[in-house]
Amino acid sequence: MTAYYILLGSIVLDCPRIRLFCNMGSTPGGHVLDNGSSVNFGNLGCYLQCSTMMTKHLSGISAISQAWFRWKNAWSIPNFRRSLMIALSILGLVGYFLSDFFAFIQDRPGIILKDPILKWLPPYDLSIPILMCIYTPLLYLLYQAVKYPSVLWKFVSGFVILHLLRIISMLLIPLETPEDFIAPYDPMQELFYGGKIISKDLFFSGHTAMVFWIFFSVRQGVIKKIMLLTNLALMVMLLIQHIHYTIDIVVALIVTIALQGLFWKIEILLLGDQMWFEHD
Repeated sequence: MTAYYILLGSIVLDCPRIRLFCNMGSTPGGHVLDNGSSVNFGNLGCYLQCSTMMTKHLSGISAISQAWFRWKNAWSIPNFRRSLMIALSILGLVGYFLSDFFAFIQDRPGIILKDPILKWLPPYDLSIPILMCIYTPLLYLLYQAVKYPSVLWKFVSGFVILHLLRIISMLLIPLETPEDFIAPYDPMQELFYGGKIISKDLFFSGHTAMVFWIFFSVRQGVIKKIMLLTNLALMVMLLIQHIHYTIDIVVALIVTIALQGLFWKIEILLLGDQMWFEHD
């Protein structure tokens, strides 16, 4: 009966100390305790080796239950629930009018900037790697958002602010498409805008702002470090394809960094330490 409980503990809790203790006990003659008594676990070590496979099988269920636990607790926090719903509502409202807004700025005359960096860079179509640098971080964000409610809350709330700032800046600073512009391929653009090319949504760069806000929204880890490199590569590729002026990209980076500096204060003000259950 004792062996059963130790086996159950090693499977459910995946405790390294229990696993080590039981593996030692599986040797012939048993395990000698500190008080000199001997405990013989027989062939328990053989069964414990199988528990590794069972633990991996149960880890998927455990991950789902942890995500459910985090979301259930997060949704019970009034400020989290209200602010997320407000941000999603604003984002949906902006998205509803975005097609008409882009049609307006596309038909409006703008200013052609002299950009020495673009003049120096020969244009080249990098649509596929650009798509990979945009949608891969987005997929990783969705993965983390399922596990951690604060990731979705931060991204959506900050993205709304970036979107509104970008709309204001595009209204105030009309720009013409850079010279030697190569239209990027984007399936989402074909889906939402009927294949119509939107090329004057320039100041500031939505591509740069979004991927860096994803970077600031996701949790620490190796993938986040890799994401920083891909974001920097995206900035360069946007210039090589002449999709944006240099000033568009630089200002987008500055605005996003400034928002990150401000947002931790917003997070403390609205949520404080109420998201304690997300700590690993």
